[in-house]
Amino acid sequence: MRRLPTIEEAGRIDENDTSKRLLIISEGFELRSLSWITSQPKSNNLFNDTWVCKYEPSKISRYEEMIKEVSCRSKNVCTIKFDRFCPTFFEQEFNDRITQIDHFDEIIIDITVMSKILIMILLCSLKKYNKKLTIIYSEPNTWSPSLERYTEEISKRTSADTGNNFAYFGLSSVGVYDIVKTPRLSSIIMQNSPSILIAFLSFNEQLITVLLNNTNPESIFLINTINERETWREKATIDIHKNIIKTSPLYEDVQNYKLTDYIGVFEKIAKIYEKNYYSNRIIISPTGCKLHAVACALMKNCCPDIHVEYPIPTSYIFEGYSSDEIYKIHQIVFNSYMDDMASIAEEYHLNG
Repeated sequence: MRRLPTIEEAGRIDENDTSKRLLIISEGFELRSLSWITSQPKSNNLFNDTWVCKYEPSKISRYEEMIKEVSCRSKNVCTIKFDRFCPTFFEQEFNDRITQIDHFDEIIIDITVMSKILIMILLCSLKKYNKKLTIIYSEPNTWSPSLERYTEEISKRTSADTGNNFAYFGLSSVGVYDIVKTPRLSSIIMQNSPSILIAFLSFNEQLITVLLNNTNPESIFLINTINERETWREKATIDIHKNIIKTSPLYEDVQNYKLTDYIGVFEKIAKIYEKNYYSNRIIISPTGCKLHAVACALMKNCCPDIHVEYPIPTSYIFEGYSSDEIYKIHQIVFNSYMDDMASIAEEYHLNG
């Protein structure tokens, strides 16, 4: 049986390796979007093609820097626009592009600054690619908000007579523009059955609030992120969502997983699915960290009847969103992506 590949530290590509590679990478407003690509050899033979996902609308961008870095490492570079408010257009264009993708020996996807819904679209659209697929993630040293900023915000809200100290809390992103879904990530199976919502805690409390109002689940399963270098964040995100936790019909207590433990998240969702898919509609919303969104995408690959909905924030807190300094660059390597997915579905007793 094939198991989910362990996460490991990413290295440099051998510039003498003549494998045909496709790089899919995203521009963004964070400097760490360039961390992995700038660590690679400057050789035009490194990638046969590079597809740069460009955010629309974009207020702050490192697009020109990204194009410069990939151009000196790739034979061909093209840009694909990603409208985060309407991701279906990107999904359609991307699926048109990958009809002849088997001529690449490897696809590398750098998810470092990708939207979680973009991560899911890519990994699910490539479900039938059966060669090497590598996922890259550059982990920063710190994230926004800082403990000082968080403490200051709590103090302001506690002193205000709101009746709910944590209402409308948003320190990484602000508000919810809309809940989006795409054809590939949607499912109408069990649509009239009671639903279980699987969602992830963050520093924007409105994301889950809007999800609950939109999906009206029979129960909700919440996953929290453990950051071993900033341990205060685990309790903070629980405190932000304390009213949801107290008043919602929880599937079980909030479960905490390390930032890099995508396997643990996958296995937990798999257990929930295996126990309930005959009686409930399973809805996933990857509102947490990016590596946990990878687990959600792999679950969707294994279980097409899972339905995905994603609340798009109205805007982001650009200043100090994450540190420029990188803690570690991670990679997850699937040697034969489609076969690996089929074997993993069988191992975890999923419906494939």
